[in-house]
Formats: sequence, structure tokens, C-alpha cells
Amino acid sequence: MDEILTALKLKDVAASAKRGYKNLFCAQVIVMDDLMNISVSRQEGNLLFAFIAFTPEKTDT
Repeated sequence: MDEILTALKLKDVAASAKRGYKNLFCAQVIVMDDLMNISVSRQEGNLLFAFIAFTPEKTDT
């Protein structure tokens, strides 16, 4: 979870974070378990929600 939040926060600043963000955005599967047990700030929560909301859903037909 920390790696995802770091990539989201630094994607516009650091090249390595931008690569990490692109890898996350293009991933086949992202598993996030027990989010209720993780303490995040409001800003981090908003970043995570925006990432989930705008990640395209890919399905096989």
C-alpha cells in the first residue's frame, strides 16, 4: 500500500514514481486487502480513491 501511495504522490515529481504509476495503471490485477486497517490522511485517501475511480476496468468478453 505504501508503494502505491508513494507512486501516486510523486508521479509528477520523480521519474521512478512515474514509471511505477504507469505500471500500476496498466496492471492486469491490483489487489488491495484490509484497507480499513491502514491509517492514511485525507489527501492520501483522496489520491487512492481517484486512482481507483479512473483506472479503466478491463474485462474479457
